[in-house]
Amino acid sequence: MGPGSFIWEGFVDPDTKLAYYSIELARVSLFSDEEDIQSSSIKSNITFGAKNDAPYQGNPQIYMSAQSDYTFGLLNFDYGIVYEENGVDTSEFFYELGTQYPVTFNTNFKGMGLPSDIYSKFVTLITFVTGGAVSCDNTVDGICTLPDVCSNYTALSDYYFRFNFTTEYSGNYMRVPLSTFA
Repeated sequence: MGPGSFIWEGFVDPDTKLAYYSIELARVSLFSDEEDIQSSSIKSNITFGAKNDAPYQGNPQIYMSAQSDYTFGLLNFDYGIVYEENGVDTSEFFYELGTQYPVTFNTNFKGMGLPSDIYSKFVTLITFVTGGAVSCDNTVDGICTLPDVCSNYTALSDYYFRFNFTTEYSGNYMRVPLSTFA
């Protein structure tokens, strides 16, 4: 079910040549302890285009075109923090990770695969943010872990990955909470 799979053609309107996607990201529990069960109920909904489903109506949308290889180019790919007051964004600070690699959306990959140079930048940033508490593998498909349960690191819920796509026509971007991967 990668980007070249013919299954995606079933989502394309044959007249307008447009496709609408809604993606829900959530942690997949690999263990059966109570903390993992609670973590798997935390979900982030990302809406591409528009759907008639009630949770998506009236929410910001991303309108973008894929490149010829089914990837999406980036103006910005950042990692940073968003400050809020009463549930409203008040300010933000993002660090540019890189734009040289396009984004590929796959349904057969759990998590977010980062090229090694971008992963290295991210490891430096998350190490700083956690005061050195995080431990990250320096291997292919490397992961980062914390020594305690995720709920003890509530400040991390303010951190996001931000994707600003080159062909996004409405001026919107996509923020993916770091807690999605907790």
